[in-house]
Amino acid sequence: MNLNYPAYTLLADSDSTLGFKAESDLFGCKTLAELETTFGKITDNFVHYLDHCTDQMAQARELYLFDCLMVGVFWNVYGCYAAGSSIPAVRAMQVAAIMRRKGNYQRLAADSFRSLAAYRMLENDGSKNSFLVPGTESLLQLIKWMEATDEFQREAERFRMWHGYLLLLPDKSVFIQISLFRNFALKFAAESEIAFAKYTAGVDEFTRIVKSSFVPREDKISVCRSKTEYHLNIFAVYVYNKALRHPFLNTQSRVVLLPRCMSLKQDFCPALKAQDLHCTHCSTSCQVHKLSEIGTEHGFEVMILSHTSGMSLANSGIDESKGVVGVACAATILSGGLELINKNFAAQCVLLNSCGCRHWLKKASVTRAETSEILYRTLGQIPQLKKNVN
Repeated sequence: MNLNYPAYTLLADSDSTLGFKAESDLFGCKTLAELETTFGKITDNFVHYLDHCTDQMAQARELYLFDCLMVGVFWNVYGCYAAGSSIPAVRAMQVAAIMRRKGNYQRLAADSFRSLAAYRMLENDGSKNSFLVPGTESLLQLIKWMEATDEFQREAERFRMWHGYLLLLPDKSVFIQISLFRNFALKFAAESEIAFAKYTAGVDEFTRIVKSSFVPREDKISVCRSKTEYHLNIFAVYVYNKALRHPFLNTQSRVVLLPRCMSLKQDFCPALKAQDLHCTHCSTSCQVHKLSEIGTEHGFEVMILSHTSGMSLANSGIDESKGVVGVACAATILSGGLELINKNFAAQCVLLNSCGCRHWLKKASVTRAETSEILYRTLGQIPQLKKNVN
């Protein structure tokens, strides 16, 4: 296997994603119910804290239940690196992260530095045996490490909310709660492996190749994710869609955000150069064109964005009153979904059938998402189409 083989695919041994959809829905329903049973009381207390001790409006309950799992997964996967990274290393990478977000030449300089230093300084193999003891100080240490990578900013924002809540609790209670998060995450890792193994069969080999390569990559931490993180992203789609479905269906206008890897022309897609980011219909065989045509017929907008891990909302000009359907891969859709949630969009999420951009493949390939799933998420039903568009 090499980097011409996708790390994940929803098709597995089928020519349809229907099998994956049925299995992910079944797994999602079961896991969300278990999260409620395990963390229902903790979530009640957290919502009470938000209502009475902060100026934040409480969101859908499912999102906070998911946070409990997310803290546990990140603690188990990255806690050792947070514990093993030196304070000067974290501070240096925090500065690089700030520079990177300023864009232009500062981003280029930051990425050059990150390609040489980020993985060595923040995810060094020598830290694998380090242990992050559950507690508020350790949670803050993990948050700062996540922010320093510049790959987990939105997840870190969620964790900071929980850090504020946990500061009000006795140390023993904090230790117990974080330990519960970690234990549930271990259970999730084992059960999700059984449920989704055939869909993420390429992940381990992909990460092995990238980690063993001497080629500098500024995105090395981002792409070298564990199977459990891919499975967490898959579960996030179920949770987000369930939690935000009702407010989304109450919106009067909707927009579908597609990644540029779905365009036949990829980086050279004319829509990326257009001020409004809409399809220019340069190719009738492109799925972006086909979805745009359907959107015109059924009353929703389609935009193509350059980077879906952040959904590129800063430059999209999308009104917050619109319902948004974000399409992304199983390594970035969690972060993209949080970006939509943090900006108060009523959102739905759809997974790409596989990864295909230059971050995951040696030679970028055109990706696809199920048209029927995009239409169901956008319209609440699958309309009768004039012709086959898949």
